[in-house]
Amino acid sequence: MAEHLLAIDDVEEDFEIILKWAIEFKRLWKRSDEVAQNFLPLDMLAIGSIYEKPSTRTRVSFEVGINRLGGYPLTLLKNDIQLGKSETVGDTSQCFHVSSWDDIPLLLPCRCRRVGKAC
Repeated sequence: MAEHLLAIDDVEEDFEIILKWAIEFKRLWKRSDEVAQNFLPLDMLAIGSIYEKPSTRTRVSFEVGINRLGGYPLTLLKNDIQLGKSETVGDTSQCFHVSSWDDIPLLLPCRCRRVGKAC
């Protein structure tokens, strides 16, 4: 599996397995299965999400998912961090990576080609 997930193609070989596992996990979680309810792979991890373009559904989905998996979401919008004004995507990604402000950085850009440059 790829070190960085920049596009869905990065998990192309494993995509069907991942999707089947996720569907089964969600089914068990909704049935209050004890194992699924206590599966916390993000336990005590801070997940920093940077959104260039506001998206209510995406933000809520990620924040709820991160919380349910035991993590702590840190959501920043483009204007919160001056992205594109005084900081480039690359600068911002380096701050997250080098400073260890978060355990897992998540960047949701307007255009995919910007992500490859940042990582």
